[in-house]
Amino acid sequence: SADTRIDPIELGYEWTYEVEVLGTYPLCKSGTHSGFVLGTKLVGGKQAFQVQSLCPGAGVSSYYVDGDRVEVYYGGNWLLALDTRVQEGQTWSKGAPTFTWHDAGTVTVPAGSFDDCWTAKENVANESYTTFCRGVGPVHWHVDTDGNGFDAKLSGKNF
Repeated sequence: SADTRIDPIELGYEWTYEVEVLGTYPLCKSGTHSGFVLGTKLVGGKQAFQVQSLCPGAGVSSYYVDGDRVEVYYGGNWLLALDTRVQEGQTWSKGAPTFTWHDAGTVTVPAGSFDDCWTAKENVANESYTTFCRGVGPVHWHVDTDGNGFDAKLSGKNF
């Protein structure tokens, strides 16, 4: 059966993005870059996927996935990266920042058009968000910290 999770992270999965750096953002580079699942290991008591960021300088992060719920290991703690209740207006906290789900409908990026998409918008003054589509994962990253950050659109995936 098809994987319809909002962020399907599995061993061997790879997402390729067209990346544009905004202002100064040393962790990312403009051009074509991929994020991919390297393997799994026990982290903080959970079997976690090891994911190489699409931003080369950001390195590898540990993610624990349970259905639509995604946790990220950061600073010695598991934080809620994506809330399971994927519905309009649902808000959650990932430590200090809070995020809200917004229905994005069908989204078109260089990799194609995808249905059932949802944007996790960070509740800050800047435009910072990630749009996820069911069965695909992140199709559009837009990070803006006071004019510095990156914009990345999915241009391909291997699953």
